[in-house]
Amino acid sequence: MKTAALSAVLLSVVLAYGLYAMPVRVAYNSANQIPVSLKIKPAAVLVTVDIKPDTLNLRSNILRVTAYIELREDLDVDNIDISSILLNNTIPACAKPTATGDYDDDGIPDLMIKFDGAQVISYIQRNLQASKPEEKFAWVTLTLTGKLKDGLDFTGSEAIRVILVKST
Repeated sequence: MKTAALSAVLLSVVLAYGLYAMPVRVAYNSANQIPVSLKIKPAAVLVTVDIKPDTLNLRSNILRVTAYIELREDLDVDNIDISSILLNNTIPACAKPTATGDYDDDGIPDLMIKFDGAQVISYIQRNLQASKPEEKFAWVTLTLTGKLKDGLDFTGSEAIRVILVKST
């Protein structure tokens, strides 16, 4: 099978099953055949994220920003590696407090975690680009990433409204 055809077949499998392939070394043997050995890892699991407060005043001295993570029903939130959780690939989750419950009363357990409020506000201020100086509010998407204890990656996002700080 030609390399291009093989690539197309592998791409079809990856797209169809939501997987991604780790890089592999391809070598031809004496019969000009390519032995294929792929390490296939599932793509990141999409999780539901609810961030509180829904509206964040950038002038506030909020101590913590709270996030609730809900996995799909076949996964256990107690299997989340809290030390792996990052907000926008930058801000680590606080080790404590954490709690498992059903915050949204939908019958699916949630993991409650917290982030340092000053770090979240600082991050937003550094990265927010308000389009018009007269705007009082903006929407910011915050993304959580992390791993389950078995190594499976997860990701989820939510947009929150921020009250902009006006320079005087």
